Amino acid sequence: MKKALLILFFATTASIVYAQGEISLYVSTQNGKYTFYDGSQSKTTDKHEQGTVNLSHTGPIVVDVSPADISIGPNQTKNWQGKVYPDINNAPIPGTSANAEVIANYDVTFSRAQGAGAGGTVQSTYNCNGGGCHIHGDQNGVHEIVSKTGSQKLEFKVYSVKTSAPENFTSCLDREFTIYAEAYPYGGSFKWTAGENITLTNGNNNQTVQFKSTALGNSTLTVEYTIQGVSYKHTVAVNCIKPVVTFNVPDEITAAVGKQFTINPTITPSGGQVSWEVSSGLQLNSGPYNFVAFVTPKQPGDQTVTCTIKACGETIVKIIKVKVNPCMVTVPDSVKVLKGTSATITASGNMQGSFSWAAGNNVQIEGAANQQAVTIKGVTAGEGWAEVEFTGTDCSDKKKVRVIVLEKPTLKIDIAYAPMATMCLKERRILTARVEPQGGTFSWTLSSASLKFYGPAGNIPTTVVEADKGGPCTVTCTYTVNGETVTETITTDVKAYSKVELTTSNAATEIAKGTKVTYTAKVYDHNGQAVNNPPALHWKVVYIPIGQQDNVSNWVSYDLQGTVSSQDYTWSFPQGNFPLQGKPPYKMAAWIQASEHCTYHSGSVHIKVVSQNGQN
Repeated sequence: MKKALLILFFATTASIVYAQGEISLYVSTQNGKYTFYDGSQSKTTDKHEQGTVNLSHTGPIVVDVSPADISIGPNQTKNWQGKVYPDINNAPIPGTSANAEVIANYDVTFSRAQGAGAGGTVQSTYNCNGGGCHIHGDQNGVHEIVSKTGSQKLEFKVYSVKTSAPENFTSCLDREFTIYAEAYPYGGSFKWTAGENITLTNGNNNQTVQFKSTALGNSTLTVEYTIQGVSYKHTVAVNCIKPVVTFNVPDEITAAVGKQFTINPTITPSGGQVSWEVSSGLQLNSGPYNFVAFVTPKQPGDQTVTCTIKACGETIVKIIKVKVNPCMVTVPDSVKVLKGTSATITASGNMQGSFSWAAGNNVQIEGAANQQAVTIKGVTAGEGWAEVEFTGTDCSDKKKVRVIVLEKPTLKIDIAYAPMATMCLKERRILTARVEPQGGTFSWTLSSASLKFYGPAGNIPTTVVEADKGGPCTVTCTYTVNGETVTETITTDVKAYSKVELTTSNAATEIAKGTKVTYTAKVYDHNGQAVNNPPALHWKVVYIPIGQQDNVSNWVSYDLQGTVSSQDYTWSFPQGNFPLQGKPPYKMAAWIQASEHCTYHSGSVHIKVVSQNGQN
């Protein structure tokens, strides 16, 4: 990319020549290739012209200018070569980008006809009556010797090129497959290269490639993405196999009359034709060519479901045996009970019948064991079981329930929305007590007035607290069940600051442009005491041109980086769409402030910024 890059010194002014807008640079961390931005410039000065440019930069770029000294004196001719390119050692992560800029600070002196231009500081004048000043646009009249300083920037964006696709891909014979490649940034070209036993079917220069495998085994597909001559490669490992089919059920299953079940195949590689057949005692509720089978038993006995899959030139037949039991009993998967206490488990059957219960390990049955609902007791802490047998007409079914016997009740408080270690005034938190076993009573208490309950806080598992005053506070939940009591406590510190003060390293009310000042914020708590560990602060600077106090649209404001209690700031003199009144040196009202987010107190320092040498 060939462009003028350097600061130029013209006979009537000082300017920078650069491309309009952001300049794109591309880099590949994979192979070290990159694009660059370069240029050359020649300058010849007259007896009034001289100047110096100092270059700096930010972001992952390298700036080379030869000769490195960008200065020129009166009546001289000089040539410069310049080049900007990505810093490969600090390039962005592939697939991302980063901003960068070249900053040129210039200090130049030149001559111009009086009134022929603006900007800069007039150092002296001379008279051209009698001619000889044609190079300045006016052979006669008064001319000015002008000095001017300033800064210009070239903005860049460094793109770290990347392409990606699946790391691994499974194919099979007699099928066409598609792989899609992602690329960053957009706008480049693709090239696919196939390994052995792979044939590309849609060419090799598309973002999406279609291919067929011609033999079983391992191979590769490589995609290369190129933008502005910078490329990145990614290789996909392709494994061509015979199709493999698995099912969501075992080879033999048990089902009940009238109770629908589902069979779902998984084909690797995906795709293929599926068909279903069922024996006479089963009903296929889905279509015979539906991928998933929904089956309902109609008659007890031994039945079968046959699945036929055609994929990759192969035919696979799977027969699943179904033992249809007319009886079915349902119970919970598990229950929890406190040691030494009782709980009830209820079973249900799908027809008229009888129930018989048994228990073991840490569990015993209390009362009748031949009812639909049984009472169990936790004897010792640990895991046990309860089992029910349901007997209907010429059939039976058994189910086992996992019983967890707890040594003590468990209690944990869940906090909704945000952590609770610190809170700001008026913030709320929803607290929910998670307990085992259920069925007990709750009690909520607060240790101080820093928090208050927002709504009910009695015998309920969920309550809401609100930060009301500054200071620490604990929330305690007490849970009692079957004579056993447990508690859980949460501690918070409510932040309620009373004020923020700023101190300054420069107490002057008028500060020259370019002056760096250190500002330190001191935050006071609700008791009026200075905080040793102040909260995160939001720093902001506001400029108000003189005479524009009521015209907010002409104010200029900046959010400063950093949230600590001390901030260094160099006062500038920003440009804007506003008139500067009076004669130079100009002045502009300004202030800097630091705010904390809990109670929104802020401290500020108000000054006037003064331009230097009458420049704005």
